[in-house]
Amino acid sequence: MRDRPSPPSRSGTGRPAPFTVDVVVFSPRERGLGVLCPRAGRGAKERRGLPYGAPRDGETLERCARRLVREAAGVEPSWIEQVGAFADGKRHPSDSDLSIGFVAVMPSSSDHGGRGDWATLGELGALSPRQRAIADGALSALRTRMDHAPIAFRFPDVNVPPAEGACTSTVPSMPVCRVHW
Repeated sequence: MRDRPSPPSRSGTGRPAPFTVDVVVFSPRERGLGVLCPRAGRGAKERRGLPYGAPRDGETLERCARRLVREAAGVEPSWIEQVGAFADGKRHPSDSDLSIGFVAVMPSSSDHGGRGDWATLGELGALSPRQRAIADGALSALRTRMDHAPIAFRFPDVNVPPAEGACTSTVPSMPVCRVHW
């Protein structure tokens, strides 16, 4: 029998949490846009995973997401936003029925002292089915927010892969930030 990680539990109750908070952390890396993937525990079905956990007593969803990023990366994210709720019947590493997805951005200069490794978008195929859906939703949200919020200033020199059917021309921006769509 394989060892499986314990499902997240509500602090103090010992009962499994009815949901998880999952965070997709993006940061510019040498090989392009990176995603933070904490090291999988023994017995995990996937080699990679996203930071996830349950809120502690009195902790809001956003504070939980920020805590998960700090624990995995060792630093505070420069931007974070809720992506949505995922209750699609797809498997999650914790076996929870519901996941609340967040997207976060960290500067490339972050030399994190956390417990995760960086993977490129192309290396994320080994995520659980629900976490893959959350990662896809987070990337879509990031692309959308780049047009409506000053998130691009958090990414010095990074190529964000274009959405399917999107324009692939270079969109010049401020000199400190060159984002290619």
